[in-house]
Amino acid sequence: MFARKVATIGLLVFAILSPQRVSATYPTCTGTQKRDILWDCKSYIRMYPHPPRLPLKKDSCCCESVRQVPNRNMLCVIAMLSDEEKRRYSQDRILKLQELCAPAAPPPGLVMT
Repeated sequence: MFARKVATIGLLVFAILSPQRVSATYPTCTGTQKRDILWDCKSYIRMYPHPPRLPLKKDSCCCESVRQVPNRNMLCVIAMLSDEEKRRYSQDRILKLQELCAPAAPPPGLVMT
């Protein structure tokens, strides 16, 4: 009986002190990050009758803002858009920012030591 109580108390202490895993559909992004992306990337993500004229460069302010979002998860940014912003900006182009702003791969043969 005593061993069972000790085991139960030990299990409770372990459960309380163990790090808690947070599971969510989207990693957290902030309203500031969303506003920065909408401002810095507006020429690319705005609704146009035609696609943007200039290609997006990886060293642009837009890509810097995109890389500030954890895992460059643009679904989080899209989830925060207001109805007006959804009409003004292309959600497909916002999603493409995740790929377009990925950091460049290291050169082949580079050995990390």
